[in-house]
This record gives sequence, structure tokens and C-alpha cells, in this order.
Amino acid sequence: MSKPTSLIRADTKWESCPNCGDDRIEGGNFDSEGDWVWQRVTCTECRSSWVETYTALDRTDIEYREVVA
Repeated sequence: MSKPTSLIRADTKWESCPNCGDDRIEGGNFDSEGDWVWQRVTCTECRSSWVETYTALDRTDIEYREVVA
């Protein structure tokens, strides 16, 4: 039986590898376009990799600085 090549949020535990279930996963740099953000994630146990896609929801903890003209 083949494994799925795409999973939706309800189908997966985001804190673990979709292949082996191990929680030792590492994310690479984030890329973005508009409200979408994605990154390649790799499992350090089985070396599987995948791309996780996120939607930007808000901005928090903004620290404003004085703008010097």
C-alpha cells in the first residue's frame, strides 16, 4: 500500500514525522508569498522530508521604534 504524498491538517500530527512518527524533526528556512508561508522539514530519524505550508494569521508583540527622518 502506498503512502499519501499530501496530508491536510486533520490527517497529521504536526509535531512528528508523517512517515515514522518520530518527533525529531527539523525545519529549514521559511519562504513566503502574500499570506502563505512554507518550509521544508526533515525527520532526523528516517531522513524523510516534506514541505509544510502555513497561513499568516496575525502579527503580535510588535515593538515600535521611533522613525528618524
